[in-house]
Amino acid sequence: MKKAVTLGILTAFILTAIAGTVMAAQPDAVKGVKATLTGKVVYSSIEKPHYELVTSKGTYVLTGAADFKAYVGKTVRATGTIYNVFNIYMRGPIFVVQKIELLDAPIFVKNLK
Repeated sequence: MKKAVTLGILTAFILTAIAGTVMAAQPDAVKGVKATLTGKVVYSSIEKPHYELVTSKGTYVLTGAADFKAYVGKTVRATGTIYNVFNIYMRGPIFVVQKIELLDAPIFVKNLK
């Protein structure tokens, strides 16, 4: 019994040390990187249904308080934090959006006759 407890404590210590080393090697992934991205919002049902931002640099999984459904199919500029970590979507980095603005809003022209 004493050996099992000692082995369990030793294993926990080793795993904690390994996790700390991995986190130290990837500080930007864990802390996140502030960014402003421009792209098109799309709905994806791959893995778990979610919204994505497709840009010229890649695809980002959108999260945050914004109503992404209102922006589907539209070009937006979004500001937030990118977390390049493993996630359940397996579609790209997580992008936590703090601000989103529509770029391709329709333009209404007054009748000039």
